[in-house]
Order: sequence, then structure tokens, then C-alpha cells
Amino acid sequence: MFHRNGWIIPFIFLCLMSAEAGEGGAGGLSIHPPLIIAQVVSFLIFFGLLYQFLFKGVLHSLAERTQKIKGDIEKASVHLSEMEKLKVRYEEKLEKIDEERRELIRQAVKRGEEIREELLKKTEVDIQKMKEKAERDIRLELESARKALQEDLVNTAVLLASRLMQEELNEPRQQRLVQSFLKKLDEESLKM
Repeated sequence: MFHRNGWIIPFIFLCLMSAEAGEGGAGGLSIHPPLIIAQVVSFLIFFGLLYQFLFKGVLHSLAERTQKIKGDIEKASVHLSEMEKLKVRYEEKLEKIDEERRELIRQAVKRGEEIREELLKKTEVDIQKMKEKAERDIRLELESARKALQEDLVNTAVLLASRLMQEELNEPRQQRLVQSFLKKLDEESLKM
């Protein structure tokens, strides 16, 4: 476990270097194997305690933090995929709404054209009815004018006949009366 973390090799190397310095060094330092073993054991105990109380807690906190970050990344990934799905769904809905809007506009235009055609047909029918009514009214007016003219002619003829009977007629006078009658007839027919 210590070897995996790489602490033990530098420590042994340091101990050996201090031992070599003591053997040939100044001041008469010598190597005391029990002292080196005691130092190594002390260091291992110290390192074990540090590992147990400090490093383990720090490593545990780092592992928890790593797990939390991984969890957050996974949650974010899940949320991102959900948001992508929602985006696709909303885009589909917007496309459907646009399509419905275009269809409604098309139907409204079509209905407007149908109403326009209906109004034109109705107007044409109304114009035709008004025209027929006007022609009937004109025929009736002409018919009543003819009847009135005939009545006037009859009345004038009766008046002329009664005048003729009252007067003694000679040939030139009779001609003048007939021409006067025809002239009145022409004037009355022109008035109509």
C-alpha cells in the first residue's frame, strides 16, 4: 500500500544516503542498524497514523467529491438529454402549430372565396330579378297606357261622331274633321 503511493522508496533511499554519509564522513558518524530500524519503524508508524487520520479522511473526502461530481455530471447529462427531448418535442409542436395555422389560413381564404362567389351569384340573381321586375313594370305601364289611349280614342271617336251628327256635314268639312281627329291621335301617341 505504501509502495503504491510511492512513499517507501524515497524514505529507504534517504536512510541509505544518511548511512553512507555517516560511514566515511567527518565527525565519526557511524551506522547504527537498530537506530535506522527504529527510525524506519517510527516513520512507518507516523506515516500510518497520518494515513489513518489525515490522508484517509482527505482521500475519503476526495473520493466523495469525485463521486458527487460524477453524479452531478450524470444528472446534468440526464437533464441535458431530457432537455434535448423536450426541445425536439416543442419543435415538433411548433411545426404542427405552424402547419395548423397555415391550414386555417388556407381554409379561411377558401371560405372567403366561397362567400365571395355566393355573394356574386346572389347579386346576379337579385339584378336579374330587378331587371325582370322592371321589364314587367314597363310592360304593365305600356299596357295601361295602351288601354288609356284606346279609351281616349274611343271617347274621341264618340265625341267626333256626336259632333258629326249634330252638324250637317258637307264633304270638305267632313275631311277637315277626320284630319283633325287623326292629328290629335298622332299627338297623343307621340306623348306616350
